[in-house]
Amino acid sequence: MIMTQAQFDAHPTALYPGNTNYSKIKSFPSSSHFGYSCTFGPNSTFGTHCSFGRDCCFNHDCTFDAFCSFNAFCSFNHSCTFENGCTFGHSTRLAHGTRFKFFAQVIYFTYMRLLSDRLTHELMHRDAESHPHPEMFDAWACDKGPCPYSIPVQRLHSFYERPDCWNRRFKRMSTADLIKAVCEKHGWILPTT
Repeated sequence: MIMTQAQFDAHPTALYPGNTNYSKIKSFPSSSHFGYSCTFGPNSTFGTHCSFGRDCCFNHDCTFDAFCSFNAFCSFNHSCTFENGCTFGHSTRLAHGTRFKFFAQVIYFTYMRLLSDRLTHELMHRDAESHPHPEMFDAWACDKGPCPYSIPVQRLHSFYERPDCWNRRFKRMSTADLIKAVCEKHGWILPTT
């Protein structure tokens, strides 16, 4: 269903149905709540505290005010901008040119494409620290056990893990440096001050 501007303006609540194409609407008020699999057009703007169901898709140059939240598997085309307090569900896909108005520790929930050996190692270490059986990483790297993610466990990060990048004694980066490096790798822009 494609919602027109007139239909949107006449909608009596801030709860909007899922599986709807909103690409004809350019401005959305604060505290709007959208269901799953919605589609939004380019140059759309969203007020504070908007929330979105899983699998929503956003076109380029969308702008999100503070404290918007996104469920799992949402995807964003290039050059979208996020204000402070926005949160992302697991495996969110952010395109090149994404701009954060805050230091984005939330990137840990996003999908990270193929990374360098160093960044892969750093993320694997952080996943191992929160894993109920971190010893599985050592066995897996030596071909003596299954992948640690073969047991039901929620991963902190979404990336392609590789046993050849596992080294428990590797010198670690600070979390802030890791965030900067991941953003630089993906072309995600952090504030300069």
